[in-house]
Amino acid sequence: RPSPRLARPYLMLGVQVVAAETEQEARLLLTSLQQAFVNLRSGAPTPLPPPVEGFAERLAPHHAAILDGVALRMKNDLNSTAVITGYSDNLGSPESNLEISRRRADAAREYLVTRHGIDPGRITTQGKGSLEPAYDNSTAEGRAKNRRALIVVTLVSGS
Repeated sequence: RPSPRLARPYLMLGVQVVAAETEQEARLLLTSLQQAFVNLRSGAPTPLPPPVEGFAERLAPHHAAILDGVALRMKNDLNSTAVITGYSDNLGSPESNLEISRRRADAAREYLVTRHGIDPGRITTQGKGSLEPAYDNSTAEGRAKNRRALIVVTLVSGS
């Protein structure tokens, strides 16, 4: 849909790159992004953590299952697309909440692209900031639950 400022829709993509001397080193550096996504999805966002050897093997089963399920659906339908929307709680300025929510969505996208090889052109991300809270922002529990990413996969082939 067009925005209030643009006459027609547009698309802007951002791609994160992990560059290293070897593939093994690149995989190690990637664990920083993977940890950041898990922290965001768990409602406990942190600055980018240092790389951890063997992180993927230690990923909590319920965290991996969420993302792996999305990846499986997208691999089974090569025409499928995903829209990942990040949200935040209402603490902080609207601008910082919008940026945090965008980063949350981008982290989910990065996991699907780097861990599962999903074509990044099939995934769109957006941030909503603290708009559209799903839970009560007046409690710590509600705020934690509002720090979330919603992934909507559109299956084209009907599989």
